[in-house]
Amino acid sequence: KKALLDSRENTEVDDDESETEETEEGEEEDVKHEYVVAPEKLEDEEWQYLAFCLACVAVPLYMWSQSKPLSCVEIGPEEARWTHWCHGLTGKLHMTSFCMRSCMKSQAKLFMFTEGLAIALQLVALLMNHPGCAAWMNVIVAGDMQRQVAQAQESVDHQAAKAKEKGGMKVALAKWTVDGHLLTFFAHLRKVAALNFRYNGKIRPMYMLLMSMMLTSLSLVQMCIYFFTNMTTYPVMLYCDTNHTGTEDMEPLALDYTFNWTHFIFAALAALLLCIAMWLQFKGVYTKQVEIQASIPNVKGFKELFFEQKGVYLRQDLRLQRRSAEDAGTSPSSPAKPDFSHAVTKRLTKMVTSDHDDTDAKEKEKEKENKLEMKLEMLGKLQKTLARLHFHKLRFVTFRTEKGKKRLRAAEAWEEKKWDGPVVLHFVSRNQIRLPENRHTTAGMMLSFVAIICLFSSAKLCWHCVEGIHMEQILTKWELQKLVGLVGACGRHIPVGVGSLIGFLLMLAAFMLQGMLFKLADPQFQCGDSVIKAIGKVYPREVKERQLWFGVKSNNRPLDHKAYIEADAAQPKIWCHVWVKKHQEHDREHVQDCDTVNHASGGKGEELELKELEEDRKRWIKSTMPTEVQLRAPPSDAKLQRCIRGLLRDELGMPVLCIVTPREHFKTLEKDKQDFESLKRTQEEGEEPRPLKMQLVPMQFVGGSPCMWVNLGSKIIWEKLIGAFAFAAFLFPAAEVIYEFCLKSRTVKTCADILNVECVFFDNSDAAGHPIDFRIALGFKSALCGCICAMLASLCVRVAAIRDEPRNSEKAKGCLWACSTYIKSMGYYIRMFLNFVCWWPCSCWCPTRESEATEEKNNMNDLEFEDLEEVPPHAGQ
Repeated sequence: KKALLDSRENTEVDDDESETEETEEGEEEDVKHEYVVAPEKLEDEEWQYLAFCLACVAVPLYMWSQSKPLSCVEIGPEEARWTHWCHGLTGKLHMTSFCMRSCMKSQAKLFMFTEGLAIALQLVALLMNHPGCAAWMNVIVAGDMQRQVAQAQESVDHQAAKAKEKGGMKVALAKWTVDGHLLTFFAHLRKVAALNFRYNGKIRPMYMLLMSMMLTSLSLVQMCIYFFTNMTTYPVMLYCDTNHTGTEDMEPLALDYTFNWTHFIFAALAALLLCIAMWLQFKGVYTKQVEIQASIPNVKGFKELFFEQKGVYLRQDLRLQRRSAEDAGTSPSSPAKPDFSHAVTKRLTKMVTSDHDDTDAKEKEKEKENKLEMKLEMLGKLQKTLARLHFHKLRFVTFRTEKGKKRLRAAEAWEEKKWDGPVVLHFVSRNQIRLPENRHTTAGMMLSFVAIICLFSSAKLCWHCVEGIHMEQILTKWELQKLVGLVGACGRHIPVGVGSLIGFLLMLAAFMLQGMLFKLADPQFQCGDSVIKAIGKVYPREVKERQLWFGVKSNNRPLDHKAYIEADAAQPKIWCHVWVKKHQEHDREHVQDCDTVNHASGGKGEELELKELEEDRKRWIKSTMPTEVQLRAPPSDAKLQRCIRGLLRDELGMPVLCIVTPREHFKTLEKDKQDFESLKRTQEEGEEPRPLKMQLVPMQFVGGSPCMWVNLGSKIIWEKLIGAFAFAAFLFPAAEVIYEFCLKSRTVKTCADILNVECVFFDNSDAAGHPIDFRIALGFKSALCGCICAMLASLCVRVAAIRDEPRNSEKAKGCLWACSTYIKSMGYYIRMFLNFVCWWPCSCWCPTRESEATEEKNNMNDLEFEDLEEVPPHAGQ
């Protein structure tokens, strides 16, 4: 604030930089403010500290709740006397209390690993938010071409030395080298080579919180499995013979489980604390902050000066400059005497107040002028700082009030008349990740995640638990005692669970592929959505089978024209290759124009013209050298459908960028400047001024910085692969579910199948008469749920692919279309399964007549080398 109100004398301001001088004796020195864009900082960090504390408290609570089982059976005096009523069992059995134990023996270790890693990531995110750790986790990647430039300079020096010795026409080159012009050129080249390959970034703490939330959700799943295992218990029945009549007259004993509510409450409290912690993490917002150590008395003027009309994006056309009094209103001048342009002065005078009453009018005017100049200098620094935040949205504004600091949303803050300093501007990124527009894609990803959890749980949990034990008199006392010890036993047959594990791996692969496909094909991560829709109307099959490209670019400047329209900014100029035609006679490449085609009157003439247009554009190639072009919005739909014809290439992506260029042709050696404005000026000053040429080019044409593009295959291949993985993940556990259902819980026969208790003797085979009855446990239900979710996920993937087709964009809005498409998708997978199981193996072993005829035809069309020798010379003419 002091810097805004103190006056300065004898200040000189240049167009590029400003210098400050010391004030007179007795006056305090002015404070030179440097505005710095702080790295991403967590808003309301106290809530994240609370989330961290809640997670730390939840872990010991849950571990203590697991110190004792939640479900147990207590053997009282009445249960102990039950054997006296059984014939032949008096004194043979000694019954003890038992508890329900999970078959997932490493459940506690897995919980500690996932939640411990989640807490560690949460702690890293909090440390990165601390001011003392601002430079922590910085990533610096640097590279240059100094060695290559040095080698090129040595080669030129060597050639120049040879030319100087020999003399002749190359003496001029040697003289030019000796005079130092070439040395200056290489000096600038080294500077450019050093700056072009430099990256200084930081791992975003938001990613740490996202990973922490994902691990916390896995921990909650482990807790739910622990709860369901102990809550889905049934009484264990014991049967014995009481009156020598055999098994027809059995007196059952029901052993009911009792619930440990104390430990359950602590476990539920731990789960509740983790849910609250995850919700607080989800509400966390990271912003880039700019602190202004000054008050802003005129908020409206500040908005008009720095922001676009809505007050969300920063202005990109702000020019703060001063003009001399001699030619004020005409052009910028030397910094002899301070004066300001009318537009900027009109805004600045509203934001500056005078606190000194001076009797001398000249001194007062001079003081006011110095204040304006100082204000302009500080606003210029602020503008340079804010230039880094172009295409960031203003989210919050923090300023001081009588009650303390107050933070408002941007829309509410602009309604205030003044902001008392210090003022902090909070910016967020423009592209916030949101759910896909295709709701079937969202449903498929959610069902895949649930299927992953269910199939992994079924592969580790027990599928059967003891329901009843029949006490046979033919068993010895030791055998009966070991049999009674299995009252709380659970398990599964040894091969069972492998199919669920395979399904889990397949579903995990399908889920990861869905995430990658979402990143590669969703419009929020790509540009040119309207162009893709227009291409889909002209080339529906090509759009459906389009190639997916993954690009790594050193320059992350947005190339979506909608971003610049939304930010009320001019379309940028970029270096880019263009479509050209190679001239056969002259060494030139003629730049083509997609906007000069004439529309036909309709009918067959239009169809013929479109075919000729496509054939002509097939000869268009990528220019050898890039040129500076300007982005622009693509034309209207009808015109756009004509402009994109013939521009699809298998080796390139979709032509989604609409550009304009003034260039007419490329030469082998270009002596003129190649920037957009110079080419445009040259074109306008020519004898016949021509309009700018419009083209639609793929992303691979963009140059100006190092980049790498990788072709990841066709989109339809990805969709079919995801659907195949999900359907296979349904088949493997479904086979196990059908197997267990058909055998009616009689697969557990030996001690090798018992997983949660110690087993010494156990024979539940047909020969032994199945002395133990088993019921279905949580593992079977989890496998069944995983099968259903995997099948639904495969259907959602196919319906989402059909929904993305341009021809179905309007039809897919109704519920009837969705239901019919899901039914057709079910029929498609059934047909593919039957073909895979029955038709394809039979077609390999028993070829049909059509395949035999095709094979015979192929044999007839074979041409041997001997036949080639017999062909007369004029036969091929």
